[in-house]
Amino acid sequence: MPTAGPGASGRAFRLSEHDLRARPISHHRHESIDAHPTIGVAVLAVTGFVEDATGSSITRFVRIAMRYRTARRRAGPTP
Repeated sequence: MPTAGPGASGRAFRLSEHDLRARPISHHRHESIDAHPTIGVAVLAVTGFVEDATGSSITRFVRIAMRYRTARRRAGPTP
């Protein structure tokens, strides 16, 4: 993730938007309007952390992580 230079945050945001397949959101309530930029900044922070921790791009990390997704389903009552 670019961390320096003019436009670095814009490039990082476009990258995260593309990688996470984010779509524009229509806001109908004031709370949603206020929360959307906060969520965007949180995405950038997590993306930077993952890239620094793994040493690879977020795209590569997501591709690898998708291989290890699992789902558990139980039949009957839960204990």
